[in-house]
Parts: sequence; structure tokens; C-alpha cells
Amino acid sequence: MIDPYSAECEDVTTIGFIGTRLSINIPEDLLPTKYQSNTSLRINSGIIATLEEALNRIVRFANVPTFEILSNLLSQPAVFRTIPMLLERANEFMETIDLRRGDDFQFDISRWIDDEVEGWNYFQFKVTLLGPGIDKLLNIGMDKFALLKNLITMAGQMLPQEVRQEVVVLLE
Repeated sequence: MIDPYSAECEDVTTIGFIGTRLSINIPEDLLPTKYQSNTSLRINSGIIATLEEALNRIVRFANVPTFEILSNLLSQPAVFRTIPMLLERANEFMETIDLRRGDDFQFDISRWIDDEVEGWNYFQFKVTLLGPGIDKLLNIGMDKFALLKNLITMAGQMLPQEVRQEVVVLLE
């Protein structure tokens, strides 16, 4: 058993993604055995910085309503590592059509759960147009359907197949 209160710590030096799972590689000589129960493992600071950067990018661009959503994102690393890129790219696109985050639109990352259909449980990338944003959209001759089509196309081009199957794009 790993003792989290032990003063002795060993660094875990690598992290990787295997399919849709996060893999923290622990050197064999550090694996706890019944004789090594007093050594705890510490995640390398570079790995923590990578996770922190991705989290900062997510919360910089989107509202994430609960810690449960963040936990769900972390439990699906393929989604976790690509959502920040989608958020940045979508933000850049919105700026090119003269819409500003906070004034004209906002992004939300949440979970869409369909209680009527078992297994329908997806991340939801939602774009909400705010009052001035709707007017600006109409002024440039674009309707909500065209905007949604552009966002879906962008997501389809950016996200790997395994992530596209886990993310729903929605415009309100």
C-alpha cells in the first residue's frame, strides 16, 4: 500500500496516453510491494505543469460548472487534451466574425445525459450567443444554423475520431 503521508517520495517521470486512458508510468523498482509499503509516489512537476496548463486553458475560455465535469474530463484524457485546442480555435473563429467572448458569446463545457436512452452520456461543447452577439451575427448575414455548421465542421476537423464520438456541439 502506498502511504500518502510518508516523507519519502519518488518521482514518477513519464506520463502518456494509451487510447482514451491516462497512463502514468512508474519504474518497476518503485512499484510498491508488501515490503516497500512506506514509499509514496509523487507525480513529476513537469507532468503537473502540463495538466495545469490544459486546465487553465479550459477555464480561460469556457465555463465549467462543476468539479465533477473537470473530473470527467481528467478521466478521459483524449478529450481533456483536445478540448483546449477546440476552445482556442473556436474563440479565434468567433473573433474573426467580430464576436467577443463575454460580450457576445460564451462557451460552456458540461455533460449531456439522456435519461431515456441508456449509455447516452457525452461531453457538451455549448456556445451561447448573448444579446449583442445575435445582432452582430445577423448584421454580417450569418444565421445560427450557419454558425453551428461552421463550429461542427471545425470540431470535426480538429478532434480525433475517438474524441468526436464523445463530444456534442451545441449552439443556443
